[in-house]
Amino acid sequence: MRPATFVQPTRPESVSQELSDTQFPSGGLGEIQFPPNIAGDLDTSAVTLPTEDAAQSLVKAYFQFASVAMPLLHEPSFRHQLDLAYHMPRLINLTETHSDANSRIAIFFVLEVFAVALLRMQKQDPSRVSTWLADRYHRTALSALNLASLPNGVQGVQALLLVAQYSYLHPNPWDAWRVVGAALRLAVELGLHQDVTNGLDPLALDIRRRTFWVAYSMDRNLSAAMSMPYGLSDGSISAKFPSDVADEFITADEIQSTTVSVPKQIALQMFRYREIQSELRFMLWERPPPYAQINLSEWQNHMRQRIDDWYSSMPLGSHLGSFEKGVLSNFEVTHNTALFNLYRPSPNNPTPSEQQAVTMAEIATNMIHLYQRLFRQKRLSIYWQSIENVFSAGTALMLAYIRSPGVQQALTLTSLESLVHTCSSLLWGMVERFPSFQGKRDAFDITASKVLEAVKTDSVGNVGLAIPNIAMNPTAEEHAGRGFSAQNVALGIGSPSNIPSEAEQLSWFDFLAPDDFALHSDQEPLLFQDLDIWALIGNDPIPEKDAGS
Repeated sequence: MRPATFVQPTRPESVSQELSDTQFPSGGLGEIQFPPNIAGDLDTSAVTLPTEDAAQSLVKAYFQFASVAMPLLHEPSFRHQLDLAYHMPRLINLTETHSDANSRIAIFFVLEVFAVALLRMQKQDPSRVSTWLADRYHRTALSALNLASLPNGVQGVQALLLVAQYSYLHPNPWDAWRVVGAALRLAVELGLHQDVTNGLDPLALDIRRRTFWVAYSMDRNLSAAMSMPYGLSDGSISAKFPSDVADEFITADEIQSTTVSVPKQIALQMFRYREIQSELRFMLWERPPPYAQINLSEWQNHMRQRIDDWYSSMPLGSHLGSFEKGVLSNFEVTHNTALFNLYRPSPNNPTPSEQQAVTMAEIATNMIHLYQRLFRQKRLSIYWQSIENVFSAGTALMLAYIRSPGVQQALTLTSLESLVHTCSSLLWGMVERFPSFQGKRDAFDITASKVLEAVKTDSVGNVGLAIPNIAMNPTAEEHAGRGFSAQNVALGIGSPSNIPSEAEQLSWFDFLAPDDFALHSDQEPLLFQDLDIWALIGNDPIPEKDAGS
């Protein structure tokens, strides 16, 4: 069942060798055509700013990626920082030529945007673009930020979220989760979660709102995927969504247009999905309050309608460009993922009805086919999330087949085998782009082998395996040694873990430090300057003497 091992691309001798003639694949999410000389313009003999033409291509790639999902930065404001960076020497030296705070902050934002753009390109075509140049830009950006200290105000939250965007695309979601947690705390200290308008010009208000909702969106997605608590309850949020007008029309004096921007529409639609995702997790995976009187069946019917309404309200029309159409087509898998999470076994619904099991199996099948298509078309970029969803769909489908006569009638064994093989192939391909989830891939193969063997020999009741929650990368041997229990079958289908015991909750909060997310009467706010960026992401800084090389 296991496909042949993929060959990791070797590090090229030069950026020209790997980026020459690079462009986003036809039909993929990106439609930017990069100039053929962009590779030669990205000088890596030292940490040097690329030529301005190459920089413009990277900036365009970043904002195309960010504008439809995480519109963190106001593009005209960022371009002021870009201009500042290019009025200084291109060879970066943080102790001599780029030594004041404003210069270092500008270098941070510019290089981190470049790094995220390069990662985005790498996820589209890893055979041509490796991560090493993005890593160099990223590490130099962090050195600049560490030397300058995190800016006060909203810009400090944006800086943390930009670092998190890099980690979001890179092989360690824990880094992103930690940084997003710190960003969310700072956002709350600044009151970004509240709808405050007094004394704010239109641009400042929009930046506050977009910054908070990007933090919220990343927190919800990461926490759900990693089975960690959310950083802020939905009930405490009153902040409105940011403007749906293009950035160039949002100024300090006024919002100069009423024409809706399609990328902004898509971003707001994604924020609404994160609210749905948050409620799904709260209702199905959190321990309900003892006084709560909730009819789960009625809630599920209401949520099904809400999810379908969300999907049917996507922007449509002939004015959509090919890029926007590509993004919207990806929302089909988002819609199916939401429905899958609604019907899958969960702590608050451990034994779904027969009809729900059949519905879930049908949705899981759709997810597997959709991910296969998107992977072939190179239209995926958040690979840890894709791996999580494929793993969850495959394991849930196998367990539903074991437990549900209705699923067995609706799905032949041959079809099940084909779907499981597809999941395995997808996981192998995706792990090449996100190696930290190798343990999840290997655990799926072990699980699939045992389940299919048990089904074929009619010995399902004796199968000795578990479908664990694999947030990071334990070895396949560790997974194989874990016991099998009815509770694991009922609750362990995919990402969210079982309801933790009190002891487990204490250990979670020892790690999470809940005081980082709420101010008490005897607690002083965290000073922005107190944050050690390197300690936050668990890396060692570039020595100051080497910061310019």
